[in-house]
Amino acid sequence: PPEDEAEAVAQRLLAQGSLRALVLAPQDALGERMLRAFTRHYTAGGGQVVETTLYGQRSPKWGDIARKLLRPSPDPVDGRLRMRDDADALFLVARSRDAGAWMPLLRANGANSFPILATSHVYDGAPMPASDRDKDGLQFCDMPLVLNYARRPGQTRPNRFEHAALSGQPRLFALGYDAYQLATRLDELRQSEGFRGQTGRLRLDYDNRVHRTPVWALFRGGLANPLEVLAP
Repeated sequence: PPEDEAEAVAQRLLAQGSLRALVLAPQDALGERMLRAFTRHYTAGGGQVVETTLYGQRSPKWGDIARKLLRPSPDPVDGRLRMRDDADALFLVARSRDAGAWMPLLRANGANSFPILATSHVYDGAPMPASDRDKDGLQFCDMPLVLNYARRPGQTRPNRFEHAALSGQPRLFALGYDAYQLATRLDELRQSEGFRGQTGRLRLDYDNRVHRTPVWALFRGGLANPLEVLAP
């Protein structure tokens, strides 16, 4: 569920010591679910949601929303715009097209100085550098298989799931693969701390509910670059 990814964003911010977050989310069901899950997990770990801004359909007012949220001001030394100093990260809840519209606005208002994190909703699941270039600098979590098209430097052999990653429906493939793995390895899962699947790291809680921990990527040059080494 989307809540797993919202919790993953909270956990990553806590792990890197970013304890004062801004949240920018759509005013719809997805935004409400993400905001609720993120806030619960983040504050339980010692984080503080400094300010939350909800937005509607895309409009010229988005620039004003970005300025009001980030409160940019010129740096007294180099004159560059710097955002407010009472926050050290931003959680952007957005779908792919909206993320591409928000990132230039956020950068223009001084958000280059801190991490901006998002969930898999910002990525359509296939390499499209021309349309995704505006998202450069955005970190997001997703399923390992989705990022499996990316080869390591010097690697010539294709990755195991590279064809599936470029199939146009990588998340559907990953869900089917892990559903089979869960059906055949359920006893193993009950007796261990989990295993790494193609949707993420899977584990069971005390109520036998499956939880998924995704992996992380960074948009650079319009491409989703894994931030950790994935199995070939």
